[in-house]
Amino acid sequence: MAAEKHPAYGEEFERCRYTLDYAAKALESALEKKARIDKNVDYMKKHLSTDNSQSYIDLMVNASIQDSLTLKIRNLITAKSRPYFARVDFKENGSRSMEKLYIGKMSLAREEDQQIIIVDWRAPIANLYYEGRLGEANYSCPDGNIEGELFLKRQFSIDEGVLNE
Repeated sequence: MAAEKHPAYGEEFERCRYTLDYAAKALESALEKKARIDKNVDYMKKHLSTDNSQSYIDLMVNASIQDSLTLKIRNLITAKSRPYFARVDFKENGSRSMEKLYIGKMSLAREEDQQIIIVDWRAPIANLYYEGRLGEANYSCPDGNIEGELFLKRQFSIDEGVLNE
């Protein structure tokens, strides 16, 4: 079935657009932060005092931030073209609401409230997609075994930011 003919296409198209827009904004923000950190690291390297261990520690901290921002930027560039490849709808036992979880190659959360936008495919909850069957389902995580009901498993094909299937 062509993606546009699927009954949930409108909802999934909007979610894809939202995710792509958020990833683009997050990428822009990360690039700005990285530019500032790069300047700091360059300055610190030029003015490193061998007599001051604090300046060396500051340089190492900033270099670590620089590395993590580089990785984040790489992941966000990937997310801009292929943000996720699957969705599961899961309601944990005892919960009032069902979670719609989109699974991708990296995790992405809103910075302001840490609301999950994309779940990393290696996260324990992603096993619901790989191993779960509709109906009663569970997954193991550091907090123990989480049980509930799996309502939906859906696969996507998103290429260059376009929802295909």
